[in-house]
Amino acid sequence: MRILINDIGLEKQRYINIFNEFGYEKNELIFCSSYEKSKTFIINYLDTKKLHIDLIITNDTSDTNNDILKASELCYFVKSLVTSYSKNNFRICSIPIILYSKHETKSNSYPTQF
Repeated sequence: MRILINDIGLEKQRYINIFNEFGYEKNELIFCSSYEKSKTFIINYLDTKKLHIDLIITNDTSDTNNDILKASELCYFVKSLVTSYSKNNFRICSIPIILYSKHETKSNSYPTQF
């Protein structure tokens, strides 16, 4: 299972440790440290090259004053893409997104269709 993780770089080792406990290898985790990097990854690797991921995890807020993660924008961007990925087998908008926050829990904050 390949997972795209949109979170600040300082959290990378924490994710590796968590997923390692469940048998995931580091090469199954794709780290992006900003909305722009995640968006570029999605365009280049999913939309253009038609590669595969199974899940997106994004942190709701970064610990800095400048919210570079932009979880809301990332969710909106992914859900607005109706093009396919994974050798044209799935639509990008169907990729599940987990919204993670250290500060509060959000339940289904983002509808699947806009």
